[in-house]
Amino acid sequence: MDKYYITTLAIYFKESYFITSKRSELYGWVDFLANCGGLFGLFMGVSILSLLEIFYFITIRPFSVRRKIRIAEQRLPNEVHNSLLAVVTKVE
Repeated sequence: MDKYYITTLAIYFKESYFITSKRSELYGWVDFLANCGGLFGLFMGVSILSLLEIFYFITIRPFSVRRKIRIAEQRLPNEVHNSLLAVVTKVE
């Protein structure tokens, strides 16, 4: 039967100075999406504001224009009716 010897080794440093470091990814998902959107906007000339303006002119603007026209048409007969003067001519 073999004999096993156990050795304990204690190492001591003069100073307890350690450099701690933390590693993280260079680009996260948010940074990646922001960079892709920025490059897309740069090369295509499109931004989120431009997309919102296109959405506005396609959907909201026609409804507001129709509403203004309808209101103007409702006012027009009243204004024309109120602005007419009764002219009575005497025919002899």
